[in-house]
Amino acid sequence: MSTYKTVLIKPEFIAETVMRTGSEQLLEKDSRSYVGLYNEKENWYIPLRSKLSIKSPKGSHYATPFNTTNPHFIRPGLDFQKALYVPKDKIVEIRNTLPYEQNQFILEHQEDIQDKFEEYVLSTEELDRKSTEFLFSTVPLFPEGVERIKEKHLKDLTIDFNQELYDDPTISEGGISYQGETLEHFMDDVGLTKETPLDEINKTLQECGIQPIDYGKTDQNVTNRKEDKNIMETTIENYKGEEVPVVLEVHQYAANETLALYANEKDTGELYTELTTYGAQFRNNEGEGVTHLALRSDKPEYKAALEKIGFLEVPYPFYQDPKGNITVDYYDLSDEAIQFCNGEIAKQQGIDQYQNYDDELEL
Repeated sequence: MSTYKTVLIKPEFIAETVMRTGSEQLLEKDSRSYVGLYNEKENWYIPLRSKLSIKSPKGSHYATPFNTTNPHFIRPGLDFQKALYVPKDKIVEIRNTLPYEQNQFILEHQEDIQDKFEEYVLSTEELDRKSTEFLFSTVPLFPEGVERIKEKHLKDLTIDFNQELYDDPTISEGGISYQGETLEHFMDDVGLTKETPLDEINKTLQECGIQPIDYGKTDQNVTNRKEDKNIMETTIENYKGEEVPVVLEVHQYAANETLALYANEKDTGELYTELTTYGAQFRNNEGEGVTHLALRSDKPEYKAALEKIGFLEVPYPFYQDPKGNITVDYYDLSDEAIQFCNGEIAKQQGIDQYQNYDDELEL
């Protein structure tokens, strides 16, 4: 549980840290105020700025905008780059005199601020040690604080034992292929249990010529989807006139506006009729009516429901999920859609017009 407070850092801590690290990146202004969002075991403090630098790297700060006529507040916010990990006896808690609107903004967004700050802390481990971004940051000066954040995140991470495996020909060739098999199946075969540490699982995977895996942050993924501006939690009217809740993502890649279904347990026949009607409201970037449903499932009943209402499963020549997710794609087969897709393939191949999109669709 986070505890929001405002503090000063004792000057002797700043001096001792400069002496210890040789860094000149600490903010040495005695009156600099910091915000603490953590308990006494995770003593990270983030400095308040009235004017965040427009040159600060993406993700290295958190703006706290509010309406004000005070000319000193130009781009107010929290500067992650200059955060400090400070023992309790080196801080002085002070009365919170922030402008009311700014204080409310921080209160309302403190969980998101924490999430973004922790993302930044973890990202510093990936930086080039000679880069300006790394050298200007104070976060790497406190490896014990970084470890605290890493430990905190490991508690939220789980291994998805149903994830599919991928052979890695760069590791080994030949032998038994587990391409497309689940991690659980592989572990049963080689005698590993669900209590086996991740590093031991990955060592065994590599010995068998399989790409290593990572943790999956399942709970956080759900949260991130809801916060994504492209995610819509809404209702649409089905053919019976009923309002049914759906969770959709609207985005554009290659030629098509896409409706990607993430979560709905309703009757599939009704559900995809609704999606078809909803998708018909969208147009591609040429203004033509190309509807593409990216369905995160390969259940036969879903396919049957879509085919029943005039959609056909087809290979998608423009896009491959970089994470290896299985996506079953469905297109409308109007003349306008086929003509448009022919044009897009032609652009990619550098020819005047591609005439065989219907062959690509195996029609």
